[in-house]
Amino acid sequence: MKKIIQDKEVLKNYAIFYYLKYFPSIKKLEEKLGEKSGGDKNFISQIIESLKSIIDEKTNIENRIKYMLDRHKNLSYIKQNLMQKNFDKALVEEILKRDFLKDGESLLDTEYIRRKIISYKEKGKSKNYIKSKLIEREEDKKEVLTILDEIFSSGEEELIGNEYEKLKGKFDKQKIVEKLLRKGFLYEDVKKIVGK
Repeated sequence: MKKIIQDKEVLKNYAIFYYLKYFPSIKKLEEKLGEKSGGDKNFISQIIESLKSIIDEKTNIENRIKYMLDRHKNLSYIKQNLMQKNFDKALVEEILKRDFLKDGESLLDTEYIRRKIISYKEKGKSKNYIKSKLIEREEDKKEVLTILDEIFSSGEEELIGNEYEKLKGKFDKQKIVEKLLRKGFLYEDVKKIVGK
């Protein structure tokens, strides 16, 4: 059983420690203080109010977004991560639109896209699969498609052939066709290789 803190100063010190260590959202901090204080909402709101001078949710969100962008995280990952940490959705959307999502500008780094596409290709993924994974915004589309065409210049037939060879002894042709289609290859391309 967790120890319940009833002294306001001790709980305030814990709140400062927790905030400076984890930089949580205000909601997350309230949850944590609720666990530590036994759920006394009035007690918690007084502590949160007294900490308003050090708690800056906007800067916290901006810094987390910058950190995730530096680690080449995509837009949906960033949003999902911030929502899991109980940041206000409207505030997250506002900061993303205002500071990070410029019209006509891709959020993805060219070298990152290239490495990711090569990695997916080595794993036997189709162009359609890669497109669906990397294109989240219209701004990303041109960049991703250009690099995809460059890397897949010989087409997908070689990739389909490799996948077909792996599956050939294990399954009948119909099952192989189904598996290749599930991987995102086009039916016409699969039929050309399997039909040979």
